[in-house]
Amino acid sequence: MPSIDSDSNAIRAGYAEAPRVTFLDEARRPLGTALPVNIRKKSDFLRGDSFEGRVAVPAAATKAVLQAAETIAQSLIIRSENGTPYPVALAPAGKTSVSVTTVAVATIEDSGFVEDETTAQFFVVKAVDGKSVPSSLRETAAASRGTGFNQNAVFTGREIPAKPTKLTLRGTHRSSAPILDIASRADGTFFSVEGDVQFTPVAGGRYVVKGELRKEGSSVWLEDAATGKVVTEKVRSK
Repeated sequence: MPSIDSDSNAIRAGYAEAPRVTFLDEARRPLGTALPVNIRKKSDFLRGDSFEGRVAVPAAATKAVLQAAETIAQSLIIRSENGTPYPVALAPAGKTSVSVTTVAVATIEDSGFVEDETTAQFFVVKAVDGKSVPSSLRETAAASRGTGFNQNAVFTGREIPAKPTKLTLRGTHRSSAPILDIASRADGTFFSVEGDVQFTPVAGGRYVVKGELRKEGSSVWLEDAATGKVVTEKVRSK
């Protein structure tokens, strides 16, 4: 639920509440209710933030019903400068779209960390089978527009088919402005590495791109998110 900033009487933040999904069989008998899992936030400069998740569909299901939350955890109240309380009305915050697929998929998340307010390290999937895919580098660029030299690092992921796949992995420093990257290269503090690995994900598996950027040598690879086991060869800088 949104929180209240007592100093400015403004709502500072909020959370998206995912709908529940009830599945029905051909005779419209309930087969069970589930909540989306692996919910990920996606940022778009023009369309704003959105959230997506996945629900496993029972084999006997022929229909699905999306249901909103039944209860409200708390009332939202803000106060004017003289202390008068005003309730904040609940309202739809967006739209819900549904897609159904029979393709077995796995999830690969990018990773990295922030070094300072202008620079971060990113370990991402750049391409799948030679085709460019959205990555945390693109999401970060979109989220950082209009923020000057401040960089809002965003780490995201994507689903890929659970089949033998060629992944292009990249590890790199990225600053909030190209001139800062140029300066880092000149100082010898900018490192990057990129290369292809062959990988066959397990259906429903979750994986994360990992790496290290060092003067002595940089590398990037893929790990099982649950066990930390390295599941591809390591791409090393030359």
